[in-house]
Amino acid sequence: MKIEDSAELYLESLKKLKRFSINTVRAYSVDLREFCEYCNTLNKTEIQEINIKTLRRYLMHLTESEKENKIASLKRLNNKNQKRTTSTISRKLTSVRGLFNFSVKENFIKENPAANLVGPKIKRKLPQIFSVKEYEEILSRISQNPGNSDLTRNLDNTLLVKAIFELLYSSAIRVSELCGLNINDIDYSGRTIKVLGKGSKERIVPVGNLCLQYLKEYLKTRTAYNFDSPVFVSTSGKSITSRLVHKIVNKYLSQVGDRTKNSPHILRHSAATHMLDNGADLIAVKEILGHENLSTTQIYTHISVDRLKKIYKQAHPKS
Repeated sequence: MKIEDSAELYLESLKKLKRFSINTVRAYSVDLREFCEYCNTLNKTEIQEINIKTLRRYLMHLTESEKENKIASLKRLNNKNQKRTTSTISRKLTSVRGLFNFSVKENFIKENPAANLVGPKIKRKLPQIFSVKEYEEILSRISQNPGNSDLTRNLDNTLLVKAIFELLYSSAIRVSELCGLNINDIDYSGRTIKVLGKGSKERIVPVGNLCLQYLKEYLKTRTAYNFDSPVFVSTSGKSITSRLVHKIVNKYLSQVGDRTKNSPHILRHSAATHMLDNGADLIAVKEILGHENLSTTQIYTHISVDRLKKIYKQAHPKS
């Protein structure tokens, strides 16, 4: 079977069976197209022709491209679209491994040449977070200075902005999950929301009283809606977009603290860290966040330990 044909079937399975997001499938598609093009330069067009030597040569090709782009970057000739980082290489190898795992399951090939392929080690960066005090300051700033119309496009509504911030922080949900939330997903009496996460997996997430209060107050400003209507809408009545949420959140996060990034995901990172700081069970936090693997959640324990070390160094006389 042609490599391109196998890749096409694999991408279809990601969309229809595993229900990967559009952005994830698009990234895999770009990675696999690049891999197929590289194999064509070696005159290898059939997936049965690919062996571990071919894959190692491809890894070397990616690594050399990274070095070349670093040099080009220093000369200010770097093309950002062609930049190779360690994490990018790792992601591309993940796409290739997925293709060969799929091909073995579908009996396109007998053995998996990528089974023993070892990629570069990634030094995982700790997520950036804000303190509880900084979050309280953000809410105060929202009350004093609601979103500008140039950002919110007539969604100049203090209650809307507060409800977005509090929901993202209180429930630690993703932006895409917030944008997909419907009114009938909110259980006021049970103090929970029903979230549709990655891979179309549903989960029940607890929310705080303040969050529910802001949601009620915001929904009172809506002229008309059904129970299956989106919670947050634009002026057109359609569900609010992730892009708009990013703009709103970035506006206020950038006013507090000295972080290099101010995306909505920081509210999720901060919520998870604060829960662990206050004694929450790691597995419980994993379920709230909707992580598939516990190892993904464990990154937040490292943040907590680092913060404890800083506090110790500042406060202990023998530090």
